[in-house]
Amino acid sequence: MPHSWEEALTVYIMKNKSFPAFVTEETVSKNCRQRISEFNKVLKSYKNNLPEAKSTLFREFGSTYWYYMVYLNPKVTNVLKNKAQVR
Repeated sequence: MPHSWEEALTVYIMKNKSFPAFVTEETVSKNCRQRISEFNKVLKSYKNNLPEAKSTLFREFGSTYWYYMVYLNPKVTNVLKNKAQVR
């Protein structure tokens, strides 16, 4: 399975807190599961403050689907911009 698909699938699983019927333990590699765990640890170390975590996450995860979803996806980034403007 392509890395980006694995990464997208991990987001789906985490968001829905369930595994689709077609997913087995081998569907998502151990490496991908470890990396999403590392990604989340970095976010937690910044108390989920996305702007502060951005440069650290970019160094390790800048080419991942996860980084794209949080920082580059126009739908998400527009929401984050609007949220910052409301504060």
